[in-house]
Amino acid sequence: MENIHDRITLFFDNALNDADKKEVLNQVNNDPAFGQMFQKEQEMREMIKSKVKRPSANSDLIQSIKNSINIS
Repeated sequence: MENIHDRITLFFDNALNDADKKEVLNQVNNDPAFGQMFQKEQEMREMIKSKVKRPSANSDLIQSIKNSINIS
């Protein structure tokens, strides 16, 4: 079985099945230390999403990729 941080990471990566997701949420609600770790991971991921800007792909790049893999 994974350690606590691994389970939280898997949860946020959507890599758990429904039963395991429910188990993680149960732990969040019943174990303050687990809940705190869960909240910190959630906050970190939200901060990264809000601060990291990815350049968007322009239409020429998209068409070039499609041409490379033969998609019309």
